[in-house]
Amino acid sequence: MVKSQKTYQILPYTEGYPQHYFIEIRIDFSIHYGYMTDLSDVSHRKTYVKSAKIFYDILNQDLSYTSHSEDNTLVFFHGWNGEYIPRLSGYINSFDRHYVSEKTLNRTISIIWHKGSLGYSGSREKTIEFSEKLIADFKILTHFLNKNSENQGMTHKNHLLCYSMGNYFFQHIFQQLGTDKKLFNQIILAAPDLDCDVFEKGKGFENLPKIADKITILRHRRDRLLGASKLMLRRNRLGRNGLSENTNLEGMQIIDVTGIGTTVGLKDRITHHLYFYRNQHAVDIIRQQMKGKS
Repeated sequence: MVKSQKTYQILPYTEGYPQHYFIEIRIDFSIHYGYMTDLSDVSHRKTYVKSAKIFYDILNQDLSYTSHSEDNTLVFFHGWNGEYIPRLSGYINSFDRHYVSEKTLNRTISIIWHKGSLGYSGSREKTIEFSEKLIADFKILTHFLNKNSENQGMTHKNHLLCYSMGNYFFQHIFQQLGTDKKLFNQIILAAPDLDCDVFEKGKGFENLPKIADKITILRHRRDRLLGASKLMLRRNRLGRNGLSENTNLEGMQIIDVTGIGTTVGLKDRITHHLYFYRNQHAVDIIRQQMKGKS
């Protein structure tokens, strides 16, 4: 369950800084900002701030007081049903244990979206509407992160991780960005519920390599949930079937994780879909990509 919530006007430096922020779009399209603390695999505490300005004031203080020579931020789009507890708690707690505690990342910023009671097809349609409502906020976020990446004396790196249907959400955000400027060092598409030809001309991600140093796609050939998606949409899925033959791979790599071994939890041993945060080998692959290693 989500623990009790509270609101800060501004976070005093003496209290330290959050490490897991969020921008949340609800089913009614209202947008909220805050951060998560008191993490476990089944619960967390959400703290909402009263405005975007306060949110960015806290973030700005956080980045300004970073004591390391390199600062790393991960922007995360979760997948279908990913807003539910304990699913969201599991994601963020995994990031905290495997990346923040290990000093690979300094912070995460999650894009949380609420599908309400919509099923799979309805949720895909809803992400298109969400992208239209969220695009202005996403532009502000990427502008903020890249402005800070130019600070003297500090190397700021920004990474993007999209999971499952979150890839489809980001695809529609990207199509509205209207920029070829580099926004991320690494873009990692985990179990992407996207068409295999999405990188071909006119298909949605043709220009994605222009905004990142490198794009990594994680593919599992036995991903049963993407197999169901393939049946429903009648299109091969990128996260199960791989890239189409006509795709130009410049600036991209696809890593087949089919043989990575057992993932924690019965559900994923059946679905082969949750590996990106529940399989240690997959976690290590993602960590290496964020460190800029092959």
